[in-house]
Order: sequence, then structure tokens, then C-alpha cells
Amino acid sequence: MMPNLIRVILLIVMVSCVAISCKNNNSGADYYSLTNTLLGAKGKGFGERQRYLEAGYTFPGPTLPFGMVQFMTTFFDPNKGFVINQMSGAGCHNMGNFPMLPLSGNLEASPKDMMGFTPNIQIEEAHAGYYKANLFSNTSCELTATNRTGFARINFNTTDKGSIIIATGINSTEILEAEVEITGPNSFEGMADGGNFCGANSKYKIYFAGEFNSNAETFGTWMEDSLLTQATSAKDQNSGVYFTFNNEEQSEVLYKVGISYVSVENAKQNLRTEKPGWDFASIKKKAENEWNDVLALINVEGGSEDKTIQFYSHLYHCFAHPSVLNDVNGEYIGADFEIHTVENGDYYTAFSNWDTYRTQIQLLSMLVSEKASKMVPSLLSFSEQSGGGLPCWVCANFETGIMQDDPSSALIANAYAFGAKDFDTSEALKTMRRGVEIPSEWGTQQSPPNFTT
Repeated sequence: MMPNLIRVILLIVMVSCVAISCKNNNSGADYYSLTNTLLGAKGKGFGERQRYLEAGYTFPGPTLPFGMVQFMTTFFDPNKGFVINQMSGAGCHNMGNFPMLPLSGNLEASPKDMMGFTPNIQIEEAHAGYYKANLFSNTSCELTATNRTGFARINFNTTDKGSIIIATGINSTEILEAEVEITGPNSFEGMADGGNFCGANSKYKIYFAGEFNSNAETFGTWMEDSLLTQATSAKDQNSGVYFTFNNEEQSEVLYKVGISYVSVENAKQNLRTEKPGWDFASIKKKAENEWNDVLALINVEGGSEDKTIQFYSHLYHCFAHPSVLNDVNGEYIGADFEIHTVENGDYYTAFSNWDTYRTQIQLLSMLVSEKASKMVPSLLSFSEQSGGGLPCWVCANFETGIMQDDPSSALIANAYAFGAKDFDTSEALKTMRRGVEIPSEWGTQQSPPNFTT
């Protein structure tokens, strides 16, 4: 998770007393406009065997601070279109569910694995909370997001027909289980698994509900090589849905999608709650304002415009993860694959603790101590649900097994030392000691012993 960049920011924050003010001193500045989310999102290394040498593995599209949704192209396969989730800074293929791609005209053949398209995406603007690009030379796509939903504004500029395809049985890796149902001329819903993460099985399931602001003229599904016109369901790998619109009536199409790791019903509720209408400009502004609130926690002065943009872009990346996992009703899927309800605040995932225990958690504990204090109980709950051991690198509701050692104990201690103290320290110590004193039982389903603290 770009530990070197985070380390630099932390060092600047801790050492400098002249050029930086670490307080919320937002005097009307649009800090979101000082970010360039393309930084870290380019570079292809020296081939498949050296993937880990590539750039920063960051994403250019919109998310909110610690948001569940990351709505953008993937670092690995941008030609597949705009996906709804991925981890920032993870140096291998991961997540990338439900890629969406606008196409000119009618859909004439199955998109299959979506690797046959060359959209030639030209990014026009990318800053915190917003992304705009042109593709296929005649279509524009704008993206923004809430915590649990993605929102797109698509303009088919020169054609009388426009199709939008959403691949439900495709992500950045290889999906085995997926289902989708078209529920009307402007809506669909379903689920998919997580494929794999750095080659290991991704055990999560993600649910979705998508809508358009107008009815499609035609719609259907595809499965592998078969284009199923007028079909309303599809399943398994290399499958999805398509909706074709009559652009003579309206060249602009709005698309919104809600997700949940619990159920389709929760995905629908997230969509209804966070994005009840179709005002793209309003949602975009709310996203930018949320980024303003966190970026304004550090005010820098002096230096060139380029250096200022670098600073706020790297600070922006520090707030990408951990990510909220619970839905608006508080429910989340635990490490035991049971449904739980968070009692206070949010439940977090996307912990790359092997990377972040040295740098990021200290920064978050100083700047957003209330949220950082909720991240520690999420780790403790994960430990309890998975058998007692603290995780190392969490994706959704499972331990990926990537990297080793015990970074989470150091992370918890650093969080407390730097100001995130609103959690049960007694329970934290019990869990931390378990990993040191009973290492042979890490990951078992036995309950932690009753240590005297």
C-alpha cells in the first residue's frame, strides 16, 4: 500500500513546524482540486514475472475516504471497463467486480471475457471524488461515488444507439460463481464470488443492484460465446447483461449501482439510502466535500504547485483504506462467514497491515483518531471470528495469507501511541499476547485464554 509514500508524509507531518499546520484550517480552499489521482496509476514494469515492480498499483477513479466502493478501471485490465471494487496499492490482480463499459450502437456479439475491446480510454479529469474520460472516440463517461454505491453519467455523442454492458461473471482474476437477473428494462441484480487474490482463492461473495434512469429499448444477457437476446438471466464465468438505449430520444444515460457483501437486499437498501435520486452533480459535489474535509486536516504553504499537488495526492491515497465493510443497516459478513451487526460506528476491512503498521496507522491516528479507534475493534472482531489470531492482510472478510509475521500487534500499539485510544485495550492485549504466547494455535477455532492484564 505504497508504504514509502506514506512514510514520507508521516515524516513531514511529524517534523515540520513551519510549513504545515495539522489542524482543520479549511478556509474555503478546494483541496480535492489539488489532487491528481493518476499519480501511481501508470507503469507496466518488465513483464508478468516482475509485476511487483510496477508503479504504485493505485486507481484513478472515485472513492470516498475509507469507502466500500472504488469505481474505476483496474490497474491490470483497463480495457474491461469500469469496475466497482479494488484495493489500492496491492501488487497483484485482485477484486475488480462488475466491469461496466459503454459501447456505440447495438451489441452484435457476446462480449465473452471482455478482453476483445479497445476503448482507447482518454482521461480528461481525475481528482478526489470525480473522474471523466472519453472512450471509443465518441463516448464520454463521468464517475463519482458514495460509500457503497457508484454513479456514472454516460453520453453517446454521435450515435443513434448506445449499449451498456455489465459483466457479472468477470473480475480482475477468474470468477467461478456468478448469477444475474434483469428485473426490468432499466434494472438488474445478482451476485458473484471474488475470484482470487495474488493467486489464492478470494472467499468473499459480493452482491449488487443496478439501475438506469431510463428504460432500454432492448436488453439481454450473455454467457461465454452466446449472446442471449431478450434473456433475463445468466450465470457463471464470462457472463453478464446488456442494455441498449435509443439515443435519438436521450443521448445521456445515468447508471447507478449499489453493492453489499451480505445480500442483494442490502445492496438495494444501500442504493436507496445513499443515492435515492439521479442528480449526478449533487453526488459529485458531496464526494468532493467529503474529501475536502479530510484533506483540509493538513494545510501546506510554500513550494511549487506541482509539489503541492504531489503532497495532497499522496495524502489522498492514505485515506483509501481501510474500507468500510458494513452496510447502511450495520450488517457485515464476518470472518466466520456469518452475518454480524456492528454496534457503534463502522466495521472495516482492506487491512494491508504488513505494509501499514510502520507508517499509515500513525498518520490516521493523529488526523482521524475517532475512525482509527474503530479500525482496531474491527481487527479484534476478525480475530475472534476467525479463531483467535490477528490477521496480516485482510480482503473483504477473509485473510489472504499474503505476507507473514505479526504486524497487527504493532499496528494496534502504534494506533494507541499516536492517539487512537477509544477501544477495549484489555481485549486487545489478550489477542496480541495470544499470537506471541500460543503461536501454534493461530487461526484455530478455539477461544483465547483468559490472560491476566
